[in-house]
Amino acid sequence: MKNSQIQLVKEKVRHLERVLAREVLNETECCGVSLPQRHVLLEVWRGKEISLVDLSAILGLDTSTLSRTVNSLVNLGLVSRVPNPKDRRYVLISLTEQGRAACDLIERSSDNFYRRVFKSLPKDREEQIIESLVILVDELGRLREAPACSDSGKNKT
Repeated sequence: MKNSQIQLVKEKVRHLERVLAREVLNETECCGVSLPQRHVLLEVWRGKEISLVDLSAILGLDTSTLSRTVNSLVNLGLVSRVPNPKDRRYVLISLTEQGRAACDLIERSSDNFYRRVFKSLPKDREEQIIESLVILVDELGRLREAPACSDSGKNKT
């Protein structure tokens, strides 16, 4: 890949980060939750019931940090913790009715945002855009474990 192409991709991804950050902030503010709380809520909503250990692995957070976020959501009445009936050493996290309502609101807001985005895109390119985005995001996820300050792109002499 040419340096000019790399620079263009970096510029566009940075812009995308800012646009999406503003949208996510709007979604979280409407429900009175923080960004980390939003991530926890939506992952619990996807799984219906999840252990702290599994949630930690999905979000890439250590369990102590995640536990504090979950506790704050319990205090807000958005999630509940119950002992896992299969192994009482672990707890299962699930949404309360209020938590489901918050997730529904976040999801509706997000759906409306992406409908507006795709409404302005050429219809004949939608599948290509989605396919390309899936490939890019999957690769970014795969590389997530790589060191952030890698010098693998530098020529060594």
